[in-house]
Amino acid sequence: MAFIINDRVIEEVKERADIVELISRDTPLKRAGSSYKGLCPFHNEKTPSFSVQQDRGYYHCFGCGESGDVITYVQKRENLGFLEAVEKLARDYGVALEEKTVGPRRDFSRLYEAHREAGIYYMRLLSRYREGLQYLYGRGIGEETIKAFGLGFAPAGGDQLTNYLLKKGFQEEELATAGLISKSSYGQGYFDRFRNRIVFPIIDIRGRVIGFGGRALSKTDRAKYLNTAETPIFHKGRELFGLNLIHRQKNRDRILLVEGYMDVISLYKSGINYATASLGTALTPEQARLLKRYGERVYIAYDGDEAGTRATSRAIDVLLAQGVRPQIIELPAGMDPDEYIAAHGAASFESLQVNALGGVAFQLKMLQKKFNLDDPVARTKFLQAAAKFIASFQSPVEREVYVDMVHQDYGISHRALEEEVGKFLSPRGEVHRLPKRAREEQRDRSGDKIWGAILRYSLESEEFLLAVVENGDYDGSYRGEFSAMASLYEEGLKTPQRLERFIGQYHSWEGPLKGAEATLEAARGEQIIGELLRQHLDQKMEERKSALLKNLKALEEKGELSGEEEVLLGQYIAELTEISKRQHSLLEEDQKYDG
Repeated sequence: MAFIINDRVIEEVKERADIVELISRDTPLKRAGSSYKGLCPFHNEKTPSFSVQQDRGYYHCFGCGESGDVITYVQKRENLGFLEAVEKLARDYGVALEEKTVGPRRDFSRLYEAHREAGIYYMRLLSRYREGLQYLYGRGIGEETIKAFGLGFAPAGGDQLTNYLLKKGFQEEELATAGLISKSSYGQGYFDRFRNRIVFPIIDIRGRVIGFGGRALSKTDRAKYLNTAETPIFHKGRELFGLNLIHRQKNRDRILLVEGYMDVISLYKSGINYATASLGTALTPEQARLLKRYGERVYIAYDGDEAGTRATSRAIDVLLAQGVRPQIIELPAGMDPDEYIAAHGAASFESLQVNALGGVAFQLKMLQKKFNLDDPVARTKFLQAAAKFIASFQSPVEREVYVDMVHQDYGISHRALEEEVGKFLSPRGEVHRLPKRAREEQRDRSGDKIWGAILRYSLESEEFLLAVVENGDYDGSYRGEFSAMASLYEEGLKTPQRLERFIGQYHSWEGPLKGAEATLEAARGEQIIGELLRQHLDQKMEERKSALLKNLKALEEKGELSGEEEVLLGQYIAELTEISKRQHSLLEEDQKYDG
């Protein structure tokens, strides 16, 4: 049963739920002036750093950074979605809920049911087809693990699942919408999306099958792994494989990010039940926030080859942007977690966590590998590159920590390194910025992946450009770029000419634009633009939230506040509440398909 969760319900829940009483169930709180303080329920600490503002309905931990209102608290403590948390609080505090009447456009129960039936079908077939079981047994995957993950088998051929589901009363069109079957390119009819593959159900934290991954058994298949395409109930950038099993665990002090399905499964059967994996794509901000929510400590154990190292570096950047400081488990070159455990055992694998590198230390180590430190010239270049990397951190404390690390690890003079870092900082200790024109000519756009993709779509079609501009959330910082594009369209230039002219005018965008070229999907352009703009908005809100929390911490540490400071405190909390509302609203929009 689904209920209408609107502003009335949310505000009434917040009014009725006493945040001090609610949090006191988990950790004792003592009054300290106008607030309450205690040990943080989200991380282990000996000195209380957790503060609750009862009159404002807000909490914040100055140790780990967790903050929010009563709804956020229930979400994080009980691992619930926003809507689920509101419903629980409403029931606990007697807030009346109105049942939602679901119209046909938003009722995707049939898609969930089709996936459930498909999952059962694949599981039954696994026991009938020897090749599927032989593959799993050969990888050391036994019956208990097969059942835990609901593994199945999709036979060769082309229409077995299609015919099975049609007999169950489903229509071809809805099965195609669910991503279970595909329309033939050579005329009429549909065919099964997964054929001659081990099938991995992708299950959400509510226990619903929302998609599948498939591992090819034939070496002639072009794609070793195949995933369900994006559907109304499945967005691969927002899900993590195996998270449904982690969700059941009450105590989660750590979570391990690995590359693929088989890594998660092999770790699980070896007793390591806290591993998860992204679904065939690079880690996204949404997935990083899930990792932050489900594990106090986040470890990364990608493959030990060059591709795995690159993927690790990208994942570190995404996690750092979400306030997560990951630890990196380094595997021998060419080995993945499954292979390592097969050779050395689970206990040895877990012992690697003791010597795991911090994310920044790992990136510095990867940077060092590009230089021959025995060569004085190369050693100097490494010093300069390391200094520039360290200078990118806004916190002077962090810069000091990493200067000391490089000094100790690479035998570089502490003073020399400090001086080199200083070259990239202004006299005020801020990252040195070039004049505007030089900044445009020399700016490193390698991190502007979101806007690189948005600009690339905008150059592909004038309709896409209008979709960005009309959205209303586009960043005014790039007004010049969008104005230049409009002029290119007015000239009637074709896409290659537009791209060439644009890069000629904005040289620094060449890398991100070409990087976005490989993933360009014109058929889904407007949908992808919407997703990209949403990611950008998420980042902006998180950045502003971080700044507000720093201001709050500064005021909190002062103790007694003046009248003006009390007003500021109220303004900061009010703005944080508005950001929280906006995030809740966007999350509710994301979950509109839940039925």
